Amino acid sequence: METSNQINIITSYNPDIIEKEIVDYLTGQKIEPKVNEKKYKIKFEYEAPMENVKDATFKVSLCIRILKVDENDVCVEFTKLSGPQDKYRQIVDDLKTSKCMTNVVAWLLKTR
Repeated sequence: METSNQINIITSYNPDIIEKEIVDYLTGQKIEPKVNEKKYKIKFEYEAPMENVKDATFKVSLCIRILKVDENDVCVEFTKLSGPQDKYRQIVDDLKTSKCMTNVVAWLLKTR
C-alpha cells in the first residue's frame, strides 16, 4: 500500500534480518540510524546538497517500522516525517533497490 507519505512492503522475511540489513545499508551510506531496541523501528535523517542552488541543502527525516501482519507476514513501513516529497521517494526507491530490500522482495516472490 502506498500513500504520499507512506510506503509499505508485505513480506514473510525474518524481521531481525530485515532490520539488520537496513541498518547495515544506512551505516554503509554514512547515515547514522537511531534504532529502537524494543521495537522494530529505525529513524534517520538524510541531508544532501540541493541541485542548482549554491550552498543550500535539503533534509529528509524517515521512520522505518517492521510490523507484524499475521503469523507469517510482516509489513515494512517507510514513513516520511519531514522534508521534500520527491527526495523522500528517491531515498525509498534507493532503499527498495538496495541489496537489503532486494533480498526481502526476492524472498517474497519466492515464497508466494
